[in-house]
Amino acid sequence: MTKSQPPIRKSFWKRKSFLFVAIPLSIAMVVVLYYAGMQYQASRRVAAEVQRIRLSNLPIDSETQSQWFLANSSKEHSDAWAEILMLGAAVANEREVLDNLPYIGNANIPPVIDPGKPWSNEPVVAQWLEVTKPLIDKIHSVSRLKKPTWQPLDFQGFMTLLEPIQNSRNLARILQVEVEHALYVGDAERAMRGLQSLDGIAHAFDWNICLVTDLVGIALRGVHFSMIQRSLSLDIWTDEQLAELSSQVVQGQDVTERWRATIAGERGLLLDEVTNQGPGLGESVGGMGFLFSIPSVQESLLSVYSRIESAADQGIDELAKNAKEIEKHPPFTDDDRFSIEGLGAGMIVPAVQAFAEAVIRNEDMRRFTSTAIGIKRFQLANGQFPESLDQLKAIGMNPSDWTTVGGKVFGYTAGDAAYVWSYSFRDPQTIAQEKPEEDENGTEQIVTIF
Repeated sequence: MTKSQPPIRKSFWKRKSFLFVAIPLSIAMVVVLYYAGMQYQASRRVAAEVQRIRLSNLPIDSETQSQWFLANSSKEHSDAWAEILMLGAAVANEREVLDNLPYIGNANIPPVIDPGKPWSNEPVVAQWLEVTKPLIDKIHSVSRLKKPTWQPLDFQGFMTLLEPIQNSRNLARILQVEVEHALYVGDAERAMRGLQSLDGIAHAFDWNICLVTDLVGIALRGVHFSMIQRSLSLDIWTDEQLAELSSQVVQGQDVTERWRATIAGERGLLLDEVTNQGPGLGESVGGMGFLFSIPSVQESLLSVYSRIESAADQGIDELAKNAKEIEKHPPFTDDDRFSIEGLGAGMIVPAVQAFAEAVIRNEDMRRFTSTAIGIKRFQLANGQFPESLDQLKAIGMNPSDWTTVGGKVFGYTAGDAAYVWSYSFRDPQTIAQEKPEEDENGTEQIVTIF
């Protein structure tokens, strides 16, 4: 009888079960090692870029943000501005103010100032201005410096409280009431002081340290420009005073320099938030904040900001196109949109196109205001309004002064009064051929000049 042979056992590493485990584990290990190496290289590139930013004296965290703000502002009158901001906030929140005053409160204002027509709230406005006069005088006394004022800010990434610049809008509204009343009663000198101080407030809070502060600065400029426009409906200015108004609307900081500074400040807040995994990051992206601790995601963000930073390098005429291109074609391929790098950059990159549009509208409004002043100056010099805007060349203006950034010429017609208009806020792409009707919502930009 033949004896049965014992079964031959295969070596462990030759068994199928081992192969089913070992091969995937090996592949996974290769993938992990590759990914770890990729992240290591990305972390080195991020460190090099952050060092480049630091050496350029631009902010990368809360400490450098504070230093950068201090270097680009003035401590002269900063204590006085702090007191003014506190008083302005208190004054603007009084119940009587909300019920009876324009600009600060809910009272309506007519499209054009007409001293010949009764103003039902004028007695209340006059009384309120008399009580508020010490505050207004304080604003006048410090607003001639025309430099950004330093205020104590506790930089904490996206959670940085920007209360001083937000409260600056109260001061602008108070001065709007002051200028409106001065124009209504025909006090040109008082109205001019108010306009000069509005200009001073715009300079004092010209904090282009991030997008929010720059947008508030744009709003302050808009208030200043709009009150100059309203003043031209009254024949109260001398040529010397008109020259002063023209000096208030000259182009300020170069758009490329300003844009780069604002984006650099925004990036500084981002870097501080990402580095410290601050609470502002969690509020911005929900529960996905952990993504931004990954070096490749950080590199993607820095790449996007680098491209945004250069959007205005070709000047304001190309800004809208460049900003649109950045949002339409970010610096990663379509296949990368759903990678962690693409998702991270898409979640936290600012609305660059909307910001660019705000910058362009502000420049258009500056040119529009300058054109309106030029029309009045031409009338004083020649005894009549210009027949066309081209005649403003006689007072030293150029065609670019009465043309929008997009190349559209402002509308104009003249008779006993002159009318100049820009695009409607409802349709920034079109300037009407005929004078549009003014509306109560203020969507039309029309200046009436007597």
